[in-house]
Formats: sequence, structure tokens, C-alpha cells
Amino acid sequence: MRRHVHDAVAAGINLIDLAPRYGDGKAEEVVGEAFGGRLPEGMRVTSKCNLGNAPRAEIEPLLRRSIEGSLERLRLTRIDLFFLHSNVVSDAQHVARRPDAASRMTLYETFVAEGSADLRAARRRGANRPPGV
Repeated sequence: MRRHVHDAVAAGINLIDLAPRYGDGKAEEVVGEAFGGRLPEGMRVTSKCNLGNAPRAEIEPLLRRSIEGSLERLRLTRIDLFFLHSNVVSDAQHVARRPDAASRMTLYETFVAEGSADLRAARRRGANRPPGV
């Protein structure tokens, strides 16, 4: 697997899109192993977090754990782009109509009030770096 990552970079790939849910973290681990915590010049990585229908009080800790877990698996001190990987929906009735997908849905109100604010606060704190860096 590491060879494939190196082959992709050699072929000109300079962005690797990752998420903790891709292979239950294995995709991030493979990239971390391939580069030993030192990305090639010009290489960028992304990661994501699915907020789902988490209670508001759990959103900031959820984002923090997701970022820290990705950084650990990638063996990096930064992620270039961090996405909220949720289906943002208009209202609770939408969630109720799709109980099979509710865990992937985030209410728009929650996203605006909590998720985006928490991401901005994390960025100001330098949350894309593990503690002590």
C-alpha cells in the first residue's frame, strides 16, 4: 500500500483526500507510514469529521478528537484542510423522515451555531497541531 502512495506522488498527485472512516483509519495510517510524518514538498492532505446528530455540548470535543486522531495516524503536525463530513439538513423533520441516515445528518442550525464556530475557534487555537507543538 505504501508503494501505491509513493507511485501516486511520483505520477504528480499532490493532494490526498482522507478521513478517519476510510478503512476505519487505515487510509490515514498508510499515508503516515508511507511518509513517516514528513510529506513530500508540495503534498497536501485533507481529513474530515462527521458531526452527525451529536448534542451541541459534544461537538467541540468530537472535532478535537477527530483532528487529533487523524494527526496521530498521519504522523503529522498539521492537516491542510479539514471538512465537516455531514449532510447538513434544514430541520428535525428531515432527520425524522430518514432514521436510517440520521447519524450522518447535522441540523443547519447546529452546524451554523456550533460546528462552524468550533472550527474557527480550533483554528485560532492552532488545534491542527497536537498538544505541545
